[in-house]
Amino acid sequence: MGVSFGNDCECCMLKAKDLGYCIEDKIIFENLNFEISWGERVLLKGKNGSGKSSLLGILQGFLKPSFGVVERERELRVGYLFQESEDQFIAPSVLEDVAFSLLAKGEERAEMRAREMLERLEISHLSEKSLYHLSGGEQRLVALAGVLVLECDLYLLDEPFNEIDSLRQEIIKSIIQEKNGAFLIATHGGLEWEREIILHSHTQLHSDSL
Repeated sequence: MGVSFGNDCECCMLKAKDLGYCIEDKIIFENLNFEISWGERVLLKGKNGSGKSSLLGILQGFLKPSFGVVERERELRVGYLFQESEDQFIAPSVLEDVAFSLLAKGEERAEMRAREMLERLEISHLSEKSLYHLSGGEQRLVALAGVLVLECDLYLLDEPFNEIDSLRQEIIKSIIQEKNGAFLIATHGGLEWEREIILHSHTQLHSDSL
């Protein structure tokens, strides 16, 4: 049980097989089987407590599944957005945090790219502010900036539109559309894509494109 690397499908970057997750004696979900292909856009839906955040955590590798296995490409570049913005932050200021992952990868233009993303999201005026002196919506935008500034094969986003106004939601959607990577987004609204994975208690309903 857990995450294995490599799969036998060239078009598939990630595959879940008979996936399940329990907390103590409670089954959160089970019998999950799905694939995500390169460049695919998928919505993850379900009521509160259905396990959306847990599933994203398993796919990223933060959590271990109780049952089943996740197969993924060995060199898969994954961008991950936590449900709680403060869990995302590492550096003390907005600009430093958005640039952090780029700097860690040795990106020479890290600060410039971070500033460009802040400008794109219309929050460049926050660049020198402390992350912990921002509103909830501002923190969400900074957390998103830190993920979307990266070029990834797969983006796992947990409720990206929480506390964000409609204008900036449209900006975020535009940035997502411009990306070449695949997206799996847990959301209660804000996007309408043809493919959905819908979580229910103890099971999973899987609706592909019609």
